Amino acid sequence: GASVSINFDPTSRFSVIANGVSYSFTNGVRIVPADLNSILVFENWQNIIASGENDNRQHGILEFRYLEDRKRLWAINELPLELYVKGIAEIPASWPLEVQKAQAVAARTYAAYYFLAGGKHASQEHILNAGEGDQVYHGVGAELRRPVLSQAVEATRGVVVTYSGGVVSTPYYGQSDGRTKSWAEVYGSTNRPWLQSVEAPYDVGRNLRGHGIGMSQMDAFGMAKAGA
Repeated sequence: GASVSINFDPTSRFSVIANGVSYSFTNGVRIVPADLNSILVFENWQNIIASGENDNRQHGILEFRYLEDRKRLWAINELPLELYVKGIAEIPASWPLEVQKAQAVAARTYAAYYFLAGGKHASQEHILNAGEGDQVYHGVGAELRRPVLSQAVEATRGVVVTYSGGVVSTPYYGQSDGRTKSWAEVYGSTNRPWLQSVEAPYDVGRNLRGHGIGMSQMDAFGMAKAGA
């Protein structure tokens, strides 16, 4: 129920008012709730989705950080991995449980891989972006709109993809043209042997939408509808 006001100026940096007390910080501000399952409302952030809802609610810790070398201010949400996966908005909410489980494992593994690697954006002091360049994450709003995904996350809790004992990268995309592409085919490197070309029968006759490596979401949807 507390309200925290944060203002930023490139010269004076961060000024904060919390519970009537004023604070000043140079490089960042970190808001840590007593319960990481509680909801932080980022009141003046506009993250409007197609339905008109503003996805400005987050679980976990909210951190504001200024990177001097890039002259850029970041808002960083830090939260438990399973809560993060429940907030992923990569496939339609209406899709069957089995494809939601596959998506949950792929999204969890993607995040775990980059966490263990020190972050995909380590130079900017965070692990992943919340947009299409990494994984589309919409926080509490997505979690509430996607009860089947939350069910899938619980059903697969802690499950990640490994190869030779290590967590691996798990790319995915919209749909293939009837087969997935190998990592080597797209990037000319053979150092990811788990990413080989396989048939995607439920994508036959479709056009490629995405990079083509890893899981085709549309093919996974077809497999789930067929009972896989």
